[in-house]
Amino acid sequence: MDNNLFANEIDFDVLKPEINIPDDDLTPPAAPADTIFYLTISTPHTDAFEWHGPYATFAQIPPIVCAHAPSTDKKLEKVGKHGFTKIVVVENEQQGKFTVFESVTKINQDVRSMLPNPVFTVTSAGPILHKICSFTGKLEAEGAKGWSTKALSSRIVGTYIDRKEARRAADQTMRDLLASEDDPPQPMSSFPAMNAGGGLIMVRLTFLAMRRDAPS
Repeated sequence: MDNNLFANEIDFDVLKPEINIPDDDLTPPAAPADTIFYLTISTPHTDAFEWHGPYATFAQIPPIVCAHAPSTDKKLEKVGKHGFTKIVVVENEQQGKFTVFESVTKINQDVRSMLPNPVFTVTSAGPILHKICSFTGKLEAEGAKGWSTKALSSRIVGTYIDRKEARRAADQTMRDLLASEDDPPQPMSSFPAMNAGGGLIMVRLTFLAMRRDAPS
């Protein structure tokens, strides 16, 4: 990706977000009938965000958390099969280094009945703060101590069994993100030929990703 992409459209006066370390929330996530489960993992100090799922049950989430952070064993033992809403692992409180494991639930009977077959999941990230590197003069993501906002703004929009439905959801989400713009720019799309796999819709430094896969 060209580091100068959208450089002329970026507002560099955006305030840097203030990063606060959240508390654990060990209450079970709401799980009525036809609930599907995801796990999101974010580290604001490195601006990293990843997600896993969807799953038909919560039981597939704890092993992923343990693999990333063995120190969570006791907390996971405490919540048992009922699950948790949020677990926070602090590396260095003074430096603001921490990881957030969060359970996300959505109700979707069609998707739940399809699992564990591949489905389409739409995610959203942005707007993302960037800076001009003083050494290279190129545009690059802010990295240290939560200056960037990918980890803070990323979210799961939803999962769909049909590619066209997923694309409609991605298009609508982008329109919603641009609704407050006085003169909204035209989104750019990148999808593979023959409608295979997933794709990407982007504008300025806001991204919508659509991915088709089996739950990881």
